[in-house]
Amino acid sequence: MLDLSVTEAQKMSMNKQIAHRQQQLSDAVIEQYRDIAASTIGHLTDAGYLRGIRPLFEGARLVGNVVTVKLQLPDGSILRDALLNSLPGDVLVIECVGDEHCACWGELRTLAA
Repeated sequence: MLDLSVTEAQKMSMNKQIAHRQQQLSDAVIEQYRDIAASTIGHLTDAGYLRGIRPLFEGARLVGNVVTVKLQLPDGSILRDALLNSLPGDVLVIECVGDEHCACWGELRTLAA
């Protein structure tokens, strides 16, 4: 009989993904985008609009090179690797799949970042 069971290591690799930096943005490019609203950039690039994302602080701006992570809750251990592979000024974007009521980021990860 053929064994089609998935090993624990295979499960872990399927549930976690880090998209490593494709290219480094220059400081000049980052500065050019600093005062442009994220929604404007999204409309201009036809990337879409995520209705659930809202700013916590009015007038807040964030610009930098992006490191993206996709993880399957409840295992958030891949975020450690993402933090270790991020550089000062990077923006960490996390797609969290599994439970919309469970946070994958808290005060300890904020302190580590």
